[in-house]
Amino acid sequence: MLLGLFACAPPEAAHRNSAMAQVANTATPAAGPESALAALFNADMLGSRLAYFERIAGPAKTERQGERTYRVGACSIDAQVNDGEIVALRVHVSERCSPELKAVLRNYNLPPANRLTFGEFERAAGPLFFVADCLGLHCGNQEPGTVAGLWTGSRADGSIIVALSVELLNEPAIGAATKWEAAMSRRSEEYLALAKFNDGEYNEAARAAFAQVPITAITVSRSQSEVSEVASGMSSPPASTPPEVSADRFSAAVVGRSMAEVRSIYGTPSNIIQQPSDGLVSWYYWPDRLRVVDSDSGAVAASARVTFSAWSKIAIQASIG
Repeated sequence: MLLGLFACAPPEAAHRNSAMAQVANTATPAAGPESALAALFNADMLGSRLAYFERIAGPAKTERQGERTYRVGACSIDAQVNDGEIVALRVHVSERCSPELKAVLRNYNLPPANRLTFGEFERAAGPLFFVADCLGLHCGNQEPGTVAGLWTGSRADGSIIVALSVELLNEPAIGAATKWEAAMSRRSEEYLALAKFNDGEYNEAARAAFAQVPITAITVSRSQSEVSEVASGMSSPPASTPPEVSADRFSAAVVGRSMAEVRSIYGTPSNIIQQPSDGLVSWYYWPDRLRVVDSDSGAVAASARVTFSAWSKIAIQASIG
């Protein structure tokens, strides 16, 4: 989750990003897939320019709405790009792809990435905050659900944000998700359908259920953590006086910002729609939560929609209805 972040980063973060840029402008591209992977998937690459990243990675295999996918040896790397800057990186872990975790988590001794379980990470670095886009039958048949454990590093860790994730395709991930869902047996179908369990109430159940489950991807950024977004709750009531923004400024005000940043500015959305087949999440605001006003007529839009990338949690589009 991550755009808008460098604009509001603390001075020491800005200094660090400036130093990264200087390194990026002078470094020599790595040779060989393993060296290239190590050069690409590391904390110092966050904040670097896309042109430098692609000097090492080569051209993207695919590109969609600011998300680029690269193939480096046996590894698939996703990069979230905003205004020519790398703001998030994700590597898909497999038997043949195991990025060096010391490159992003320098203060912790962890097993190889392709052997890492959620529980092993917690024992080394501390508790995770679990979220999921869906569970059980609510995931539908088009795409598998994804469960992620979120972790926020201290300044000593470089203020890194980590999301360890697993797709609910096979055991033991499916069984762990079933156990997590079972802990919510007294909850309504609406509670599960709207993924309200991401408020943290059942986090201990998730930690226990996923302790022995290996991860299948790791994402890193330096933005405000989605942990703060989820932990702050998605069910708070609307403000007595909703915030207001002009229609011609709405898109510029939100695109490139993280979920946490959008929520801090405009409050909790009225509704959230997951679009797993497209890799998107849409937030809808009704006028009682956000007034988007036409500057000429003064009319208030019936709804406002902010669309985010599902994995980086960055707003990529805004519209009104």
